[in-house]
Amino acid sequence: MKQMCENILKYFAVVFIITCFTSCQKKIQDTSKQMTKQGAIDLIDRYAQALATGDSASVLPFWSVRSVENPTFWDMHVFIGSRLHFSQLPELIKRYRPRVRDVRSFEKYSIIDLVWMSSDSISSLEEREREMRYYIVRENDRWVIINPIDLFTQDWQSYESEYFIYHVPREVHLADHMYKIRASDQSCENMLRFFHIELTDKIHFYAPRTAEECGELILHPSAHGYGVIPTQKWMRRSPANYKIISPSLYHPHEVAHCLTGLAGISLDNHIIAEGLAVALGGVAGADEELTLIEASNMLGASKLLPLERLFTMPKQEYFRTNYITYYESGALIRFLHDRFGIEKLRRFCTHIEDIENLGESLEDAFQMSLNTLEDEFHKYLLSRKSTAIGFDVPPEATPVFAMADPQNDDKGDGDYVYPQHPNFAKGVFDLRQFSVFKDSDNAYFKITMSKLMTPVSYGSSDEQFTPCIVIAINDGDSKERALNRDCHGVRFPHDEGYNIKLNVGSAVSVSNHLGKVYYTTPDIVYEYINKEENAIELSVPLAMIGEPEEDWKYFVGVGLTSNRTMNFIDGGPMPVRQDHRVFISGGNFSHGNPNFIDILLPPSLKQKKVLSHYDMPTNIKPIVPMIEGS
Repeated sequence: MKQMCENILKYFAVVFIITCFTSCQKKIQDTSKQMTKQGAIDLIDRYAQALATGDSASVLPFWSVRSVENPTFWDMHVFIGSRLHFSQLPELIKRYRPRVRDVRSFEKYSIIDLVWMSSDSISSLEEREREMRYYIVRENDRWVIINPIDLFTQDWQSYESEYFIYHVPREVHLADHMYKIRASDQSCENMLRFFHIELTDKIHFYAPRTAEECGELILHPSAHGYGVIPTQKWMRRSPANYKIISPSLYHPHEVAHCLTGLAGISLDNHIIAEGLAVALGGVAGADEELTLIEASNMLGASKLLPLERLFTMPKQEYFRTNYITYYESGALIRFLHDRFGIEKLRRFCTHIEDIENLGESLEDAFQMSLNTLEDEFHKYLLSRKSTAIGFDVPPEATPVFAMADPQNDDKGDGDYVYPQHPNFAKGVFDLRQFSVFKDSDNAYFKITMSKLMTPVSYGSSDEQFTPCIVIAINDGDSKERALNRDCHGVRFPHDEGYNIKLNVGSAVSVSNHLGKVYYTTPDIVYEYINKEENAIELSVPLAMIGEPEEDWKYFVGVGLTSNRTMNFIDGGPMPVRQDHRVFISGGNFSHGNPNFIDILLPPSLKQKKVLSHYDMPTNIKPIVPMIEGS
């Protein structure tokens, strides 16, 4: 305790000295100097020596005031993609030594890329060499380290809602996203009731422009969202200590991670960590109700894992098969809560770390054996009511809308190329006709392509890749509603947008204006391939999406998806990148290309011209008009 008090006093003393010395100058200075490699080596060596002492007062002068004042500063980056608390670093430094690889200088900062080398010769190569990146800025004529989130967001705008403080780039028009902010507040309120807790402060929510920037802000890989995973040492911290980083202003999955820690539930176990987040907030592209449908579908297809394997599988394997494990974990948590209540669920979560005594933990919390629990869980999933989607258009259905699309325009903005596999033959992304019909029970959609293909897997994986047709719908309702203007890299005009979206790929799914999938079929790709007319036909109950009328508006686009990514990552087509992997479409930029290879447009508009008008740094996306239904 004495040592802790001394460290706290040292910390405030150093902060006071630095603050006075900078004369409250919080903005990062323009630098006319460039960091040299030798300068970087000297800086990093001195920094490593300071870390090795375990003395916080020795470490603080190496950092920007902006980072030091951040509540999460002491949970510092160690390697790219991982963090450790400051108190754990001295022991780590005994095993690792830094080696600077490269230095890059920009107008207002420099980047030092290095590798921490382990002296442990028996470790694997991956363990011996761990990459790290430090961002360096000039403050008062000296180089200091700054966390990228503090560097790149200093000029962002902020907005406070009931439960969050949002930080977004200046070019983002918040008025276009207020429906997401309201939905996020409502979702947070529901979770607070679930855990029986109240917020004493607001949670910081950063909304970068892209998945790449999302990772860059916290030195992690590209992702659609990150939040603090509240391990034992994080429990019950002030909400101000928590961060959410997501390109979408509505990401309840990450909010659930934060609130779980505030509720006092430790998430050192990934099944509990992700299970609670999925049960309460869904996943990146799907809402929480869909987790039950997906888990039920997987059970019917014999894809669910035995619970004993789920609880004992290595963490790496769990995340590698997250398109199964996330949904199963989420559905299991929902079942346990619905059947036994929050207090028994909380008790189970506190004992689950001891996998060897899993049976005892189950008996203690639920008075059930593992086998009995598994049987009850499966009955719970099978009791979920399912909605039938069909795959034909009856001859007597009434036509509502139809439009043809030019042949051989499946090139995006003119520079797209197909995934490099023979199954993606010419024409499988080429949209030719889109038609809508209805009767008293169903809406019908017919999508005609130049060619249909059999889905393809890669290597030993059972992941199936196939074209994805996105049908975004504005149902014409005159009542005040929220419409989503953004759709996988394109944007609709200010007075247009969708409140219903169908994805037709490895399955058929339906999502809302928040971009969250709320219904999906099982994997049914073989239900609609090899039609005589190269057409995909769907029947969707009116109860699910409403009755098509002449004032409905549509957007139709074709991209690439798989049964792992269609509902999990972003609820639709995969990215288009310049340096593409075998199953990623190719474009002319590393990221930021619209995700569509072919889109439906009025005859007066040329696809190449429409899709070419975008610029990622300034958040400019191609403006694509929706097609009138009349």
